This record gives sequence, structure tokens and C-alpha cells, in this order.
Amino acid sequence: KLPKYEITNDPTKLKMIPPAPFLQAIGQIDTERLFSSKTYFFSDEELNGEYSRVETSMLAQHMYGVIADLWLIRDNSINQRNLYSSVVEFSEGRGRSVSLDIRTATETVFNASGEQHETTYTVDEIIKASEYEKRLARFRTPFLTPPPVIPEVVPFKGLSLGIRGYNTYNRIERAQYFLMNARQTFLLPMKISLYCCIYECLFSTETSEITHKIAERTALFVGQGYEDKKEIFSFIKKAYGIRSKFFHGDKLPKDDDRNLKETAVKLDSLTRKEFVSIGSLGTNI
Repeated sequence: KLPKYEITNDPTKLKMIPPAPFLQAIGQIDTERLFSSKTYFFSDEELNGEYSRVETSMLAQHMYGVIADLWLIRDNSINQRNLYSSVVEFSEGRGRSVSLDIRTATETVFNASGEQHETTYTVDEIIKASEYEKRLARFRTPFLTPPPVIPEVVPFKGLSLGIRGYNTYNRIERAQYFLMNARQTFLLPMKISLYCCIYECLFSTETSEITHKIAERTALFVGQGYEDKKEIFSFIKKAYGIRSKFFHGDKLPKDDDRNLKETAVKLDSLTRKEFVSIGSLGTNI
């Protein structure tokens, strides 16, 4: 069971938390940055017993998933930096912090260009992203046995290879795993290569003429009309050409930076269409 939380820009929420423990734990500069946050996740509840650090890990994992879901709306470089859990005792209207727990996210996300920029989402878009994720969640393989709680690990929507073997994941889960890795690198040839792995997860059924077949199947799946499908077919083959040179250690053209960025951005957009389209299908695909 996950604690209730809200995404808010209300500064009065932060005023409920005594800052003294944060000053001692993370210093004045980071404390001022935290308490002046424009938008943040906030969760509060009454404790009937001793606080468990597992709850902090569960909330951190869930929040990471919420942030990851926003990619289904459009590309971004939103990162979950830290999650702070403070237990506060209230007496006569005043609060006193009695403990502080910090969870630091180890993953850093970059946008399709390999850069980090501010991205704005409306409330409706956040809700829409959650709806997209619920549709994709129908394809998730259930755990055969309850997974262990590992506070140090914050997996992407439950896709932690340390919990289940790689072969137990279905195609869509494997594709999501490569998507996570593609978004966590700023090196454009690597990002493009990992996007190509997504298409192999989704569309590869044989070991011969893989590039041609994946380009053809991708075009048929998301292409709109003959010319669009033809363009997607050529584009996927171009992306595979970049991956082949990179994975085989060949040099890429010195003036290829712009081409790499355009290819990565277009692959990201096409991949988003793939996942949204998969979510709109029935479970028997």
C-alpha cells in the first residue's frame, strides 16, 4: 500500500516541516533550495506505530514511475533528485522533527537531444500520462512470488532485473527496460542504439534480415498512409546504420552531430507513438 501524496506548488505545505534537521543533514544551500521548490511531491499521514524506512522507498519508487510516465506525453529531462521523509511531533501547535530519512535517486534522465531543459506539464497532461500507463500496465507480467522489498533499488515501474530474470519479461517489458536506459544516457550514438533495441524487442521474430523486417514492421504499425510508411522504413534503416557503426567501434562522421541529434529526437517521437499505440490495443497482441 502506497502513502497518499499530491503534486503541488503550494508553499504552505513546506512550512509544516521544521527546517532544522535539514540544515544539519544537507546544509543551508540545499535546504533553501528544497524549501523554495516551485513544484514538488508531498505526502503526510499520521503514524500509528513506528515509522518504517520501507515506506520511503515505496513512495520514492512510485514517484519515479509517475515522472517516467510523463514521457508518454512528450520528451523531457525531469529527474527525481531526493526524497526526504521527516517524522514530526506536534505539541501545542508547534512541530518538532524527531527523525529524517533521505532517499537519493541514482538515475539521471536526459532528453532525446542528450540535454536537460525545463519542461512544463498541465494537470490534464499528468492525468493523461497516468491513463496511458494504466493501459500499458495490462501487459505487465505478474510476479510468480511476491518480490522482496529492496530499499536501495528504485526500479522503473517494477522492471528491476535484480528481482526477476531477463527471460521472464515479455516483449513490452523488455522494450520499456531499454527505453529507461536510452533516456539515461546523453551519448547520442548510444541513445540511438538503445532505441533500436526497443524495436527489436517489439518487432523481431527471426534472426535473418532483422533491419529490413523491423523497419518494415515499424512502418506498418505506426505509419499513416503510403508515403509516411515509406519514410519511416527508410528512417529506421538509417538509425540502424548509425547503431552498426557505433557498436562495431567505427568512427562516425565529424560533422554528424546535427544528424545524430535529429535522428535521436525523431526516434524518441516515433517510439512514443509505438507505446501509446500498444496501450490502445487489446491484451491479445
